[in-house]
Amino acid sequence: WTLMIADNLSREGNNVPGFGPLPTGTARFGTDGRYSFEVVPSTGKQSGVSASGTYTLDEAGKALTLKVEESSVPNWKGTTQTGAVKFISNEHLGWTTTAPLVASSDFSGTELIWARTK
Repeated sequence: WTLMIADNLSREGNNVPGFGPLPTGTARFGTDGRYSFEVVPSTGKQSGVSASGTYTLDEAGKALTLKVEESSVPNWKGTTQTGAVKFISNEHLGWTTTAPLVASSDFSGTELIWARTK
C-alpha cells in the first residue's frame, strides 16, 4: 500500500495535515499476520513514523488491531493499538488510529488512507 493521506484528527473533529501536504509512506500486511508501515513527512517540521508487528483485521467489526513489536516511537513498543476501518477495497484502505502519530494532546488520532501498490 502507498500512502495518500495522513491527517491528524483534532479533538474538535477537524482533519489537520500532520506530515505536510504530500507525505509519503508504505504499508505491508502479509497473509502471515505480520505488518509494517512507515509515514514520511513532506516537510522537515516533523519526524517520520514507522512500526511493525502482527495484526488482525475484523472486517465485520470494522477494526484493525496492531500489536506493535518495533517502532520509531519508543512508547509504542509492546502496545496494542486498535483503529476503526473506514473502508477497505481492492484499491484503497482507510483507517483511523486511536493513538495519534504525533506527540500532542491536541489530537485524538490519525486518519490514514492508502492506495494499493500496483
